[in-house]
Amino acid sequence: MQPHCRRFWARHPSFLTPRAIALWVVLGAGLLYYSLTSLYDFLYPTRNRSMVLVVAYMRSGSSLVGDILQHHQSSFYVFEPLRSATELAYSNQSITFYNSSVRKYTSPEEITQLHAELLYNWFTCNFSDLDLGSLTSDYLRFYSASTLPYHNCLRRYGGDVSSVKYCLGYIQSYCDHKELRTIKTIRLNLKTVDILLKWLPRLRVIHLIRDPRAIIHSRVRVKLLTWEKIQQEAIDLCAKISTDIPLSMELKQKYPERFKILLYENLAERPEEVSHRMYTFAGIEIKAYVVGYVRYLTLYGRGVDCFWCTQRGNSKRTSLLWRIYTLYAHVRAIDEVCGRVYHMTGYQPITNETTQLRNLSHPLRKTVRFTGDSL
Repeated sequence: MQPHCRRFWARHPSFLTPRAIALWVVLGAGLLYYSLTSLYDFLYPTRNRSMVLVVAYMRSGSSLVGDILQHHQSSFYVFEPLRSATELAYSNQSITFYNSSVRKYTSPEEITQLHAELLYNWFTCNFSDLDLGSLTSDYLRFYSASTLPYHNCLRRYGGDVSSVKYCLGYIQSYCDHKELRTIKTIRLNLKTVDILLKWLPRLRVIHLIRDPRAIIHSRVRVKLLTWEKIQQEAIDLCAKISTDIPLSMELKQKYPERFKILLYENLAERPEEVSHRMYTFAGIEIKAYVVGYVRYLTLYGRGVDCFWCTQRGNSKRTSLLWRIYTLYAHVRAIDEVCGRVYHMTGYQPITNETTQLRNLSHPLRKTVRFTGDSL
């Protein structure tokens, strides 16, 4: 041993204790493992990844599903990436892309193709072909730890095209080096899903379904609509769901291992069990810290006053709040126009306020063919 080394150890004898040596060994092994895995990610950024698309309806619980999937330490998660392009397309405005092209989409078929191309580019980390609206959206700072550093960079440098070019490395690195890529969206036609399943052999899709009465109750609570407009809201919502279900059944039959139905009520009532199934379906092992996070979200998190949070307090009770607070007349108004959806999904119409609506022990859904193999 060199003289300067002997002097160091003489001054710091605690570094030579068995406990200290063991600690250094553990730290060294951890650093070596981290270095090797980081090097592997750098050398092989395009190795096969798990991809999950969550297709849902506004206020159906999709943010909770996305949050559970994004909590894996190797997850890249994007929240509502289709918002900007969809709004521009449906208002007949041109869409500007990062690669400087400008296009307009007018027909439903063109918008379906647009959605498929945009989601494909998100899943494959091909950001140069995305629209500028998506790449500068405020939604990049909501609910996703993956896109937040990129969004913070944009805010720091002005948010224009040059800022996107400068900051894109943040999101590129996150996307390239994660095992699980997850996107959740409420702005999608299931015809788009069929295209994506053909284009992306690794893609798995979760079609999230929730009782329409609970969805509408939740929309009212966050002031997206008023009860005076519920009948038209129910007509639009249930028309959308009833159109989606036959397509969903076709995709289940065509891709039985890659397309699954998830009932939000199942997740709310058995969050840990269903989360395990979601991760198994995604092809990723669920970790103990993810289970702990699910427990926090659904048992010990914030109460029901936090309407835009993914924390649910007691998720089972939260999922039943509509049965406590919704007027019976409003429930009947929804039931009048959603009978076809109930028949296909197993939700039950309500004919008695006391014995059915307010009696929370009375089940309001049954298993049907469509939901028989749900997550």
